[in-house]
Formats: sequence, C-alpha cells, structure tokens
Amino acid sequence: MTDALAVFVPFVLFMLIPLWIPFIALTVGVVVERVVPSRPSPAAQAVENARVRTAAARASAPATLAEVRTLPTHVDADVAA
Repeated sequence: MTDALAVFVPFVLFMLIPLWIPFIALTVGVVVERVVPSRPSPAAQAVENARVRTAAARASAPATLAEVRTLPTHVDADVAA
C-alpha cells in the first residue's frame, strides 16, 4: 500500500498543476496589491478634474433668472417682435 501511495500521490499532484497555476497567480496578485501602493486611476483623475471645472463654471454662472434676462442676446429687437 505504501508503494502505491508513494507512486500515486506525486502523480496526482503533478496532474493538478493546471489547478495550481490560477491559485498561485491569485495569491501573488493579492500580495502585490497589499504591498505596493496603488496608483491613481487616470479615469478617476479625469472625473475629478471635470467636477472642479463644473463647480467653477457654476460659481461664475448667473445665479438667478433675473440675472439671465439681463444678459445680452443675439436676437435683434425688431426680429423678435
């Protein structure tokens, strides 16, 4: 029996190599993510820049409808009547 196990166990472990590879890759990935600080995402930075630009545009925009009505228009008074 011990002779059979001495042959069978290494053979089974060798056959399971295709299953080991994803687990090893997963383990390495988890360790790398824990150890190495993450870089900021370019997409997240672009969204943050857009938020800043939008806030600045809203701050400089007219706040009330009365202010909007005082803005100059491109329509002539004669054409509008």
